[in-house]
Amino acid sequence: MGDADQVTFSELSENDHSNLASKWFTIQNMIKEKYDYELRESENDLPYLQRVIDDKLLDPEDWNAMKRLGVAFGRALAKAVDGLDWWILEDKFGRDIVLRYQQTSLQFNVLYVIGRRLNKGEAVDVKKLYKTLVKQARKYRDVVE
Repeated sequence: MGDADQVTFSELSENDHSNLASKWFTIQNMIKEKYDYELRESENDLPYLQRVIDDKLLDPEDWNAMKRLGVAFGRALAKAVDGLDWWILEDKFGRDIVLRYQQTSLQFNVLYVIGRRLNKGEAVDVKKLYKTLVKQARKYRDVVE
C-alpha cells in the first residue's frame, strides 16, 4: 500500500466532540418538536429518522443537515454494537469523523451514509441500512475475536 493509500485514525478533539454534540442536539430538538419523540440512541429512533426523510424535513443538498441525521443514526448504531466508537479517519480524501470498531480498520462513515444516498436521489430505508451495518459489524467482530 503506497503513501497515497495510507489511512490513519486518531481520537476526536474537543472541537470534534462539540461538533457532534451540536448536530445531535439540533436533530434531537427537531424530532422532539415535529414528532414529540425524544431520541434514545437506539433502534427505536429509526422510524423517526425515516419520517424526517419521508417528510422531506431536510434538504439532501444541505450536508450539515445530512450530517445531523448521520449523528443520530450513528449513535443508535454505536449502542447496538459493543466496540463501535467515534474516531477521526484521515486519508488521501481528507479528514472525517467515523464510527470505528475498536482498534481495527472497520469503520462506517455514518455522517454521510444516508446523505450520499439521498443526494443521489436514492430511496433510503433507514431500518434496512441499520440492520445491514449492524450485521457487518457483528460479523467482523466475530472474525476478529
